[in-house]
Amino acid sequence: MAITIRDTEKHEEMLSTLSSLTRQSTKSKALIEGGYTAIRYEQMYKDEKERRERLQRELYDLRSKVNRYVSAFSALSEIE
Repeated sequence: MAITIRDTEKHEEMLSTLSSLTRQSTKSKALIEGGYTAIRYEQMYKDEKERRERLQRELYDLRSKVNRYVSAFSALSEIE
């Protein structure tokens, strides 16, 4: 597969940084490696987002339990 990169001077800084990040010597290899890296990071983002949402639900449930316990304890304390 051949990749033709046009107008590289417009994107020289990005391509240089991408080559450095991917440790690839050619721009086409850097672009391909950068694409795969972007896909991996997208999946990591989705996994972390799902984990965060699950933890937020757990936290909400635990806070609700604590609030119910405190309310019940307070109500029992007032019975005296």
